[in-house]
Amino acid sequence: MEIELTNIEQRLIKTVARERYKCARNNNVKNRKIGEQSNETTDLDGFGAELVVAKKLNLYPDLGVSPRSGGEDLITYKGKTIDVKQTSYKNGRLLATLKKGKEKGGSDIFVLVTGTFPIYEIIGWCYRRELIKKENIKDLGHGLGYVLDQDKLRKF
Repeated sequence: MEIELTNIEQRLIKTVARERYKCARNNNVKNRKIGEQSNETTDLDGFGAELVVAKKLNLYPDLGVSPRSGGEDLITYKGKTIDVKQTSYKNGRLLATLKKGKEKGGSDIFVLVTGTFPIYEIIGWCYRRELIKKENIKDLGHGLGYVLDQDKLRKF
């Protein structure tokens, strides 16, 4: 089911994404995107996907603007951490860099969202242990990373 963001949500996303982009670039935070899209597009679509998942789960999105790289995007009411991954490809896969496997703790849950601003679709989710494992390491043309196909994800 596609979710189109309201005008107010779109303005919020544009504002937060723009400020996060400026803050990250001013503090030399490297964008660990996978793909050819611009950093601005990555920040806009990434935060748009986060807001869609937050809205679906009735959680507050993180509106913070500070230098950061990686980490969780949302925290559930039970304290579980969520890392939202967005792709513009309808048949896209859940991807994570190898660095995710080296993080102490790391997010508990990964969620795949497809689409681009302002229309997204939440595809599914998995636990960390289901994504971050040796047999999921593949090279899709941008270097090695963790890859999980959509049919391996749980539906909401």
